[in-house]
Amino acid sequence: MANDNLSGGAGNDTLIGGEGDDVLGGGSGSDGALGEAGNDRFLGDAGRDRLDGGVGIDTVSYGASRRGVEVNLRQGRGKGGDANGDRLISIENLEGSRRDDKLVGNRGNNRLSGGAGKDLLDGSIGADWLNGGAGADQLLGGNGVDTASYITSRRRSSLA
Repeated sequence: MANDNLSGGAGNDTLIGGEGDDVLGGGSGSDGALGEAGNDRFLGDAGRDRLDGGVGIDTVSYGASRRGVEVNLRQGRGKGGDANGDRLISIENLEGSRRDDKLVGNRGNNRLSGGAGKDLLDGSIGADWLNGGAGADQLLGGNGVDTASYITSRRRSSLA
């Protein structure tokens, strides 16, 4: 069971991670990435990507996006910045950009990290972990026992 680090190029790529804890980054094209088994990490790049975590606890990071992202795990869709046109399947956790992001969880237990910027994090249903990061953030726990982290917050945040 190997942990793979897979990178695509400027074209449209297909990446398949396998059974380990993989890192998959498709590059700037419209890519397809399948993590399969393991706790995988997807790097949300430019292009309309299809990101399928498969089995395990999987994370999509939009940390390199130059514009804010809006990602909804309930709907399995992203828009804005590097998330624009993305389709997310079997993804549990999200990391936003350094801009203003809106991240929405699903019925599962999600970890939502906003990063810098004025973020809106909505855990929805489940036992969620929410961290807005640096910036004036709004954290909505939803149903379930949720945890809000203010460790990196330098500004006023609101929790609902």
